[in-house]
Amino acid sequence: RWVHVGEICEIAEYLTGGELVLTTGVALPADRPGLSRYVAALDDAGASGLVVGLGHRFTDAELPGSLRSTSDKRQFPLVVLGRDTPFVRFTAAVNRHIVHAQVEELQASEAMHRTFAEMALEGASAEEIIRQTARMIRRPVVLESLTHRVLEFDTATVDADLVLGDWERRSRMAQPAGRIAFDEVNKWLIATVGARGHDWGRLIVLTDVTPAPADLMVLERAASALALQRLTAGESEPVEMRTHRGIVDDLLTHAHPIEEVARRTRALGVPLRGRRFLGVAVRQPRDEGMRAQRPPQASPLAATVLQALTTTGVPGLVGAV
Repeated sequence: RWVHVGEICEIAEYLTGGELVLTTGVALPADRPGLSRYVAALDDAGASGLVVGLGHRFTDAELPGSLRSTSDKRQFPLVVLGRDTPFVRFTAAVNRHIVHAQVEELQASEAMHRTFAEMALEGASAEEIIRQTARMIRRPVVLESLTHRVLEFDTATVDADLVLGDWERRSRMAQPAGRIAFDEVNKWLIATVGARGHDWGRLIVLTDVTPAPADLMVLERAASALALQRLTAGESEPVEMRTHRGIVDDLLTHAHPIEEVARRTRALGVPLRGRRFLGVAVRQPRDEGMRAQRPPQASPLAATVLQALTTTGVPGLVGAV
């Protein structure tokens, strides 16, 4: 976080964490226990490491073993400058790099926030938000309901079967604490999606490494955009209804390969193996005025049917056409 020059042995009392400490060692304790306590105090204070400049008190041959052994035992970074180097050159260069990186991070955060805010306010669909998230993070992204049904996804060039296979079981195993957290076991970065005390989904990034801070920012912005998009949608179609209707449309129009439709259907929690689909068309009488006022995707009848299927546990697909 910062580079700090300090010669007093009580320097740990003035640290807040993340500092790289530089010292010539001129004021360090002369005894082994004192040097061990010095390194331990730096580690306990959250310092990121210790840099010792040789020549003023120590030479490489005379660097106390207690400094090395305590650092090794605690896995605390110990760096030795073999040549006499003015600390001001060192600190100026490193701190300039740190500040530059912080500015870049702020600029990237602002750009992310602006991108997702504009998408939500301009009425971007959940599918578009998920696509943008996967493009930024460069890893598969899945939006699921709280019942572990896949609503939208973007596999980011990864094979879809690897991403969605046995989804519900894998998703139920990933339950990290907090609204946004990283599941170390499953390597999933998960953010809860919802607003005004009502959570309705989870946004998940599938990764094989510990996520970078930028990934956390992208996921947080994307989850907020999805929540805002749902709030501003008003009478338009909820995400889950849109997922159902998209699959029904694909079955009717053959717009996508049947293997892809089947994959999306299974991920939505509708089993296919050993099953038959029974097609049911429901027509609700209404006058021409009502038909002009409300688009098919805002049909309250379709929402009622989907809720009935969910309540009774009957697997099925519902779409207003």
